Amino acid sequence: MGAALSAFVPTRRVDVLRGTTTDVFGDPADTDTVVAPGVPCSLVEVSRREQEPVSGMWRTVRRFRARFRPGVDVRDGDRLRDARDASTYLVEGVSAPTDLVGAADLLCDLKRVTKAG
Repeated sequence: MGAALSAFVPTRRVDVLRGTTTDVFGDPADTDTVVAPGVPCSLVEVSRREQEPVSGMWRTVRRFRARFRPGVDVRDGDRLRDARDASTYLVEGVSAPTDLVGAADLLCDLKRVTKAG
């Protein structure tokens, strides 16, 4: 059978980083071990308005979302390093919603932990 259908157009290439070690103080620290280099993905910024429960003030919350082709090995806690600008994102959630046509794309909720530059 042919390749799985996928409904997105990649906008970036990212390196998937995984692993931890302990620093000089005995605390856990991330390593930059590349487990999958140059993986194509669609990376978008999503913003929404939220109201603070206590103050009632409105604020804009910016999050990031990545979409990968089916079968890509990305897990909660991994980090993604954007090959274009070296920004790093923490993967905070991974899901593969049901797709009636083909294999479901992998969706990841992200938090940017380092900015480009």
